[in-house]
Amino acid sequence: MSQQQQYEAVDVLDAMGITVWQRRNMPLPDAAEVEVKTKNHERADKGELVAFSEISSEDSIDVSQLSWSQLDAAVADCQQCLLHDSKQKSLGFGDLNADVMFITSVVDVVSSPAGYFVGQTEALFNGMLHFLGLRPQQVYVTAVAKCSQNGQPLNESATENCKGHLQRQVALLKPKVIVLLGDSVAQDLQQTKQITDLTDKALFCHGDDRVPLLITPHPERLLQNPLDKRKAWQVFCQLKKSLKA
Repeated sequence: MSQQQQYEAVDVLDAMGITVWQRRNMPLPDAAEVEVKTKNHERADKGELVAFSEISSEDSIDVSQLSWSQLDAAVADCQQCLLHDSKQKSLGFGDLNADVMFITSVVDVVSSPAGYFVGQTEALFNGMLHFLGLRPQQVYVTAVAKCSQNGQPLNESATENCKGHLQRQVALLKPKVIVLLGDSVAQDLQQTKQITDLTDKALFCHGDDRVPLLITPHPERLLQNPLDKRKAWQVFCQLKKSLKA
C-alpha cells in the first residue's frame, strides 16, 4: 500500500469512529483488515445477535476435549449468543457416572431457583425416579440451552450455540439411555441433527456414539394434563427394562 493509500485508509477509519494507533516507522494496517477484526465486536456492542457461523475462531471455544470442570467454566464464560447475559447458567446436575441422562429444554429460573424442578414438579420427577429404583443423586439432568430464557420458548440460535456443550456432556457421561423431557426437546435436537428421528428407535448421534433415546412428557406437563401420565408410565417401564438389560 502506498503512503497516499495509507492516509486515505486512516481517513476512512476515522470516519467510522475507529482510532488507529501505530508505532513510529511502522506501516499502517490495511483498512479492510481492521474492519474484519472489529466487525463482530461492533455488532455485539449494538446488541445485534451474531450468528454462530459468523463468530471467529478467536471468539469460539472447541469444547470437544474439555473435562467436566473445564466445560462448566466454558458455560459460565460463554458469550456466543445474547442469552449470555442471563443471571442463571447451569451445565447440569447429578451423578457424573449416571446410566440415565435426562434432557429438558431450558434452565427455567422463573419457576425454579435451582433451574430445573421445584414443588409438585420436583415431587413428581422424584416419584418417577423412585419407580426406577433411583434417587435424584443417581441420574444426570441437563438442558439443551444452558442459560435461562426467563420462561420464553427456546430459540434456534441458543440451541445451535449450545450444541457442542451437550455433545461433550454425552461423550463424558456415556449414558446407557437418554430421556428427553418433552416433545419440544426432541424437536430442538432434531433441528441440530443430533437425533435420528422421533420413532421408538431414536438415537442421539455424535461421532461414533449412538445412545438410545426415549421421549416422555415433562413432569410439569403431566401435572397440567393427567391423561399424559399413561404415556409417561409406558416410557418409564421401557426405561426400567433397558436399565436391567
